[in-house]
Amino acid sequence: MCVYNRVPFFPNIYQPMIDPFLTDEHHRKSIVALLVKLQLADGQTNDHELVYIHKVAWSLGLTNEDVQDVMEHLDHYKEVVIPFTEKERMTILYYLLFFMRVDMEVSGEEEKMVQEFGFRLGFRTALTTDLIQIVREYVNTRVPPNKMLEAIKKYLN
Repeated sequence: MCVYNRVPFFPNIYQPMIDPFLTDEHHRKSIVALLVKLQLADGQTNDHELVYIHKVAWSLGLTNEDVQDVMEHLDHYKEVVIPFTEKERMTILYYLLFFMRVDMEVSGEEEKMVQEFGFRLGFRTALTTDLIQIVREYVNTRVPPNKMLEAIKKYLN
């Protein structure tokens, strides 16, 4: 995804502004690290969670070796890397929300971490709470896409 920025002195000319989130491997790995931390939050891990982490990593252009590297060096990813665009921040929040339900159970520890990360990503606590409630409601079934969108629309300016 590209965001465009006006070129100084040429108001009708725009140049692409690359979001570091998309180009920096460390930023992409930090998303995987968030998922790994969320996996460890409730003290229980399972194969479904690991598969989800690998699928997200693959969608970010990372390899299985990259995931293994993140898991072995989790302490290198202490800070949440905040993407430039709201779309990318929302994508991370979605990754976290849907990860919570992979094991068919939403724990209090997972909920607390998603609340914290959602806040760090710049989302209102009430929005994150509403989205977590939707995930809880549909933990054993497919979440209707319009449910999430309706919750988000309530908080748009």
